[in-house]
Amino acid sequence: MDLSIVVPAYNEEKRIGRTLERIASYCRRKKLNYEIIVVDDCSTDSTSKVSIRFARVLRNSSNRGKGYSVKRGMLASKYNLILFTDADLSTPIETLDLFFRNLEGNDIVIGSRNLAGSRIVVRQPLFRSFLGKLFP
Repeated sequence: MDLSIVVPAYNEEKRIGRTLERIASYCRRKKLNYEIIVVDDCSTDSTSKVSIRFARVLRNSSNRGKGYSVKRGMLASKYNLILFTDADLSTPIETLDLFFRNLEGNDIVIGSRNLAGSRIVVRQPLFRSFLGKLFP
């Protein structure tokens, strides 16, 4: 299976190395043909430098935001199957097993923490949760 993984990032040097290593390790274990694309949204730290060890890095010329970075990564993907995930890997990469099972017969699979049966280990602060419902 061919898979592109898009990770938008802004000032993530402290965690992105561990995240990308975990993603790469998962993909190797599953014997996937994969690429990882990190879209650095003009970070002021070493996000790009750390990421280049694991991924193709696209660096925005100015800070454009997460939506722009995700779109840019999606458009640059070489495979038709594309996963977008956050640099903090708030949804564990192993959840991809569930996505693969649900992909059969579907063009898109979207995960949500708001579905019945969701298992949330670390909850977001109340204010952030409220904003997520206010601005979906």
